[in-house]
Amino acid sequence: MSETTLAGDSWRGSPHVVATPTEFSSTTDVPSATPSTLVDILSSQPQYSYFLRHLQRQGMIPVLNTLSNVTLLAPINSAFVHAKDYEIGNNELLRYIVSPKFRVGHLGKKRVLFDTLYETEEGSGVYYPISVTPDFETYEYLVDDIASIVEPDIYAKHQHSFIEGIDHLLPLKPSLCEVLLDNADISDLPLDRMTFIKHLFQSLYLEDDDDDEDEEGVKKKKEEVPKEPPIPETCEEFLKGFETVMIPTDDYIEQSLSELQIRYYLANYHSFTTTIFSTTDEAIKEIDRDIFNLLSNLMVPGLIAGVNGTDTQIKSKAGIKLEINLNKEGDGIILNNRAYSNHTKVLSDGVVHIFDTQKHSFFNDLNLPTVELIPRKSLYAMHFSNFVKELNFRSLDELVDGSTANQTLFVNMDSRDDTSDDESSVTIQNTLSFSSKQQLLYQFASDPIYLEENSYRLVESLLCSKRKVGGCFKLKLSTSLSNGVRETTINDDVNIVGGPIEIGNGTVLYLAQGEIDPPTSLKHALGDLISEGKIHRHLENIEIDKKSCLRTLEYLNNFGLSSLDDNGDGYSVLLPCGIPSIGAHKAKTTGLWKELGLALNYLEANPKLFKEILGGMIFQDDIYSDFGLTGKKKSITLEDMNGYDVKMKHVERDEDGNNVIKVNDTEISIPINSDILFNQGVIHVVDRLLLPESFHIPLQELINLTLDSNFPDHSFADLLKMFPKIREALGLGHSNFTTTTPYSLLIPSSEALKDFNITTSFSDLMNFIEFHLVPNEEVSKLLNCISGNGGYDSFDNITDDDIIRTNYTDAGLACRYKTNNKIYLQFQKLEQNSTVKSQSYNKNHEVRLLSHGCTSMYKGDNNTKNLGCVFLIDKPLNLEWLNPPNDGDTFLHIHLGFISVGVGVILGLLLFGAVLIGFVFCLGGRRKRGLMPEENPLLFPRADSGFMSVLTDDDEFHPYDRGYETDVDVLRTESEQLLPTYVKRKKIRRKDYGSINLPSRSSVPVLQKTESSQTLPRNINNSAKNTLSRDRNIPGLSQF
Repeated sequence: MSETTLAGDSWRGSPHVVATPTEFSSTTDVPSATPSTLVDILSSQPQYSYFLRHLQRQGMIPVLNTLSNVTLLAPINSAFVHAKDYEIGNNELLRYIVSPKFRVGHLGKKRVLFDTLYETEEGSGVYYPISVTPDFETYEYLVDDIASIVEPDIYAKHQHSFIEGIDHLLPLKPSLCEVLLDNADISDLPLDRMTFIKHLFQSLYLEDDDDDEDEEGVKKKKEEVPKEPPIPETCEEFLKGFETVMIPTDDYIEQSLSELQIRYYLANYHSFTTTIFSTTDEAIKEIDRDIFNLLSNLMVPGLIAGVNGTDTQIKSKAGIKLEINLNKEGDGIILNNRAYSNHTKVLSDGVVHIFDTQKHSFFNDLNLPTVELIPRKSLYAMHFSNFVKELNFRSLDELVDGSTANQTLFVNMDSRDDTSDDESSVTIQNTLSFSSKQQLLYQFASDPIYLEENSYRLVESLLCSKRKVGGCFKLKLSTSLSNGVRETTINDDVNIVGGPIEIGNGTVLYLAQGEIDPPTSLKHALGDLISEGKIHRHLENIEIDKKSCLRTLEYLNNFGLSSLDDNGDGYSVLLPCGIPSIGAHKAKTTGLWKELGLALNYLEANPKLFKEILGGMIFQDDIYSDFGLTGKKKSITLEDMNGYDVKMKHVERDEDGNNVIKVNDTEISIPINSDILFNQGVIHVVDRLLLPESFHIPLQELINLTLDSNFPDHSFADLLKMFPKIREALGLGHSNFTTTTPYSLLIPSSEALKDFNITTSFSDLMNFIEFHLVPNEEVSKLLNCISGNGGYDSFDNITDDDIIRTNYTDAGLACRYKTNNKIYLQFQKLEQNSTVKSQSYNKNHEVRLLSHGCTSMYKGDNNTKNLGCVFLIDKPLNLEWLNPPNDGDTFLHIHLGFISVGVGVILGLLLFGAVLIGFVFCLGGRRKRGLMPEENPLLFPRADSGFMSVLTDDDEFHPYDRGYETDVDVLRTESEQLLPTYVKRKKIRRKDYGSINLPSRSSVPVLQKTESSQTLPRNINNSAKNTLSRDRNIPGLSQF
């Protein structure tokens, strides 16, 4: 082989590069004669004494003597200054012997790689390479970018070899796998900027091997599926025969791959290096395969650097053709004339080329394929492998395997592979295993969805049921801005915390915080509505009246309307549960059922009619709050639960943004986004009961509803019977009642009629009834007041036009709300300068409105021509209010204002407090003094009936004489001893028995207190006991 041959067989497949003398040097003179062998040269020159000593110690002299056509890289003595104790092993010394030989005089201006005689692994046939690079600053050549050749081309004639003196020792370079698996640190290699590629190698070869048995099992089950080549088990096996690796920096990767692709490739690395993810085996294997394919595109065979292997085409490990050229500087390469390497590092078994950020995408410029994201792979990237596994288990894998396009997926964050410990991992698995196929289908929408700010959409899910809704169930998506924060929910319940994320095949992903469950039954939906007390999220113009809603639910249960049969079309339920939005006072105080008043009583008394009216608010089809706003369909005819046709038509969208819909002839306002979904349709909350146009209550029925069964003899209907003409005018004179009446009635309660003694014998009964008749043209003022559109908090601005006139001359009423939000009717004279009589049962001249009802529903249009109403009041209107003040009345009438009453209450409280304090002090003083001995009644004998007094040892006060005990006393005492000792005994004042009867009941005179009475006998001697008789009621005196 010629001396100028720079590459040989040891390049392991790289093309031969022959350097001619004219290319590398300006002279071809043969070196001057020197000692004939390599050892002779080292021995003759003292600057190599340290190196020679190492050769001798390691027994390398015989080896050197047998070599020829080699170049020996000999460190001079100064190279050992900082490594005096450094011992170069026998095998490692071969790294300083280059074969075939080279000489500096023949090197050019570009990097050249050479093989040494050192095998990186014994018997592998892979030899340790070195690089020789020109340094244009020092005009020297560098070996491995560390040691300068300071004594070049010392020729050993007999061995046809050269010695190149270098000024540094050559440290052992790490291998490719050591660098890529982050087991080595190289100061001049930007390891911190190539973490992406390193993490890919680490995810392949730092993972556990626990899945081998499972993998074999899977292979056995799927023998019919074409097998891909297995992934090598070790990094060394993977790189075998492919010694050159191209590595784009992290910045260049971010420029060349999408964020989701990067997350996908790194998913396994994150799973293995952290303990928070429990990725399925299927996901790990699929990701590993894609990593293997990507890395295979970055590996080419041979040592390619400098003049070695460049300016040619070569195939990557994956079979992709790459054109590799040397750059002008000679220290880097160019791939496909597009990507330029910025750094090249020769390692112990290969070469690494680093590519930093450039104008174009690295993979696109080189036509290197990357992973094509489909929904399944994207879910793996975001660590939802268990969710994908559940889809596979439910035979729904076609939704994420790329065969289904243009859809939206909503995934619960709790379905992610996060695990803090083994217990939580099991919990997640169990949760997923119990998920139904229907629930998973409900998480997919049939179209890609991109929500905007303040938007509302109803979209069809992939969960369909022709039996229940005649199609697919809806997903309700709502977005709004609250205090600058965007809030998006699913079905007004589950927050969306991430998205939209495009995950391939036109599929859009949203991440949700909570379970996305299909709609529940009507009963459960109503229960949730009542428990929440409102339609929360994004709605401020509708609230739920819990009391009214509970009452509605009770009525629906009673009539069997809370459970609906599947009809194949679904249902739309108008639910009377809302707080009316008209009238501030009414919205605060009354519910929609109370608003019906006597009409509700009539419906409850007629359950068949009541059920029909409630059934008329349930329609057999799905009508959503955006009806008429989307699509061309503006009107529809459908059936209610009674089988009657109902015409529904979109009218307009009002100034509040609500959808105004006309149901037959009744307009209702449905707020957009107010849909409450259930498993058979949709619920709309309304603030009133929809009554049909034909609904009519006979006036006689309304009057009868005011009767109190506790006072059957006091009925306003009985008073009307006294005046047939009035009854006839009211349409009460015959059974065929008329639908129109000129008057409405103010009817006092039966209890009030009794209290005020209003009977048929009342002297001024005609005027009394006239006073309680209201012409129908005046009724609208009262009805508007009740509905919240009229009425006053004070009477300062009331005019004659605001007065509600009765049928009695000069009598009028004003409707007002008091601070307790109750409706009152206050008497007003039609002449403003008139005064009222102060002496009456109600000094404020007002009555409270308890309830009301009309023969048909008032529409708020002041049209009361066909109405007849009954207003139940707590007290009758007083005819005395009409009388002027009596000038002869000299009785002083004092009308106290609120301030005077308040002052009186305060003074009363102060006086009561003073009395109470005095009473407490008196009791305290009495207890402190106690009873003087001479005043203690226990020390004096009691008058008795002649029984002998007996003093017991159990007595608390020994001087007390209890008298002779009777059998009753003995029995009582014995029974008391049987009581538990821990029971607190209550002192009971016992009836007097025997000798302790009260003096008033005894003819025996009471003895006076004497000095001798201070000493009482305690015992009776035996002789005395023998003479005593046990006969009861023996007359006589005690020993006192």
